[in-house]
Amino acid sequence: MIFVPIGPLVKGKPSGQFYDVILKSLSKPPSNSLQNSEFGTRVSSLLPIGNGLQTSFIYLYEFRDARSVACNQCKPSVTGEPGAVGLNGFAGTFLIPGVYTHGKPRNGVPVGGSIEVVSQTDYRRNNFFGLTGTYYDKNLTDIVYRYDVLYQPDHAIAVPGKQDRLLGSEWTELTRWIIAADRPTYIPWLSKQHTFLTAQFTETWLPDRPANASGSPAPGLPGTGKARELSNLAFLSATNWLMNGQLTAGNVFLWDIDDNVGELSTTNVYRYSRNVLFGVNAHWFIGRSGRYTDPYLLSREQRFNELEFTLTYEI
Repeated sequence: MIFVPIGPLVKGKPSGQFYDVILKSLSKPPSNSLQNSEFGTRVSSLLPIGNGLQTSFIYLYEFRDARSVACNQCKPSVTGEPGAVGLNGFAGTFLIPGVYTHGKPRNGVPVGGSIEVVSQTDYRRNNFFGLTGTYYDKNLTDIVYRYDVLYQPDHAIAVPGKQDRLLGSEWTELTRWIIAADRPTYIPWLSKQHTFLTAQFTETWLPDRPANASGSPAPGLPGTGKARELSNLAFLSATNWLMNGQLTAGNVFLWDIDDNVGELSTTNVYRYSRNVLFGVNAHWFIGRSGRYTDPYLLSREQRFNELEFTLTYEI
């Protein structure tokens, strides 16, 4: 629900009512016509550098990362409810008094009706350019280095206040750079098998980020603050096979460098028999909490931690 301050001032603050909010999209995804086909290509090569530099060039042309904007041409009749009134200055947003999208209001909550936000989605094929590969340093470190680069000329990013004051997005450039190191390491006191260690760093760069761009995971979703031009994320992980491989344990430390927030997680699967597996998983969120500024919502997840038990039967 959302609070609408439509009443008189009470002790210096506006009074009003709560309204249910429903999001509606008038767009339909592309048809299955051959004219809407997606395609891509990948060219891979092993370059004679050191112990072998594997490189792949990737190009994709796909219906991904659609752009949504408020319906500027919509009239109140689009809601299908009588009495719908368009809100001034908020394109595609309509007030519907007395209509409750989530059931009748509870006692003590002054719910006046519903607010319907109507949007249109620009479904179109976008270009994706990628470079990925590995390099095995056998002589010095015995580490496999991985690298990934993504360039996306048209990336949809939420920009509240651009098309209207509530909902809108723009196309912008996006690049993502990943460097990682993988190394199997034998730790005698821990296991008879190797522990697979991984360290990875991810940099996201928006070179032409629009002013007031939101860090929302999708256009129109509120609450994650401004999008950063540079965003940094890193993690360390260790995968181990214990008890002659019957128990697989994965442990991850993930950290959002810009927002000083992260997560510790462990995933454990024990094969009790040929068909039966038991699992124990745990997630513990750490760092700053209760904030809407990180794009991964880790600060909001700190309102809870998770302990999970699983039982799997394989046929």
